[in-house]
Amino acid sequence: MKYIHNAKITVFLKPEEYFGKPEVIENTKKVFNKLLPLDFDKEKLVIKEETVESFENRKIKTYTLEILKETHATQFVKTLKELLKPYYETLRAQKSSRLDDDLFFYIRLNKELLLKDIVELTDSGDCFHIRMHIAAFPKNKEAALKVVDEIFK
Repeated sequence: MKYIHNAKITVFLKPEEYFGKPEVIENTKKVFNKLLPLDFDKEKLVIKEETVESFENRKIKTYTLEILKETHATQFVKTLKELLKPYYETLRAQKSSRLDDDLFFYIRLNKELLLKDIVELTDSGDCFHIRMHIAAFPKNKEAALKVVDEIFK
């Protein structure tokens, strides 16, 4: 069953987190591979890196992975289901607040812990931000909520 059309994973690194610490950038990229365990080169998956300037003139690095192919999306959901098993009840209980009107479902994973290979949901902004476009028919919130229940059952 197709659960999502696509997904996007984004993370921000502040200068104090990465400056002079190339291992932090490398570990950050490894987390994307943990969330989607495929050969990125072979599958032509690219982690997009950008540097943006904050209001305080700080150089913030953003890393984004867009998952657009159906086979990649299927693998991503399979992996995410396995990683988030301890949080199924929470995700189902919060499903309405995590789903927007365009049927995007949002999950935030604690960045600091995920870099240490520990998966934990968070409400903070210091996170790996996951946005999944739920594949629902008919295309409405009620049907999408049922798909979310199916993913995290």
